[in-house]
Amino acid sequence: MFRALRVALIAMLAALALAGTAQAAGGNYVFAGGTAYEQQQVTQALDTSSFDWNLVPGQVTIHIARNIPVSYSTQGQT
Repeated sequence: MFRALRVALIAMLAALALAGTAQAAGGNYVFAGGTAYEQQQVTQALDTSSFDWNLVPGQVTIHIARNIPVSYSTQGQT
């Protein structure tokens, strides 16, 4: 009984210790506007997110502009 419990506990601890962190990256996107630094910030944010950007079927254009009070998206924007 104790041996089986000990083996299960060791297996569970090993699985937790060896589990990696999930980070999604990739995707097919291009930038319209923004400085190199602003584009880098957006790229880092996308790479840090947990969403798999490779699931998006088409190319996404990311517009970076000043004085836009709220971010938004437009379907079919190319």
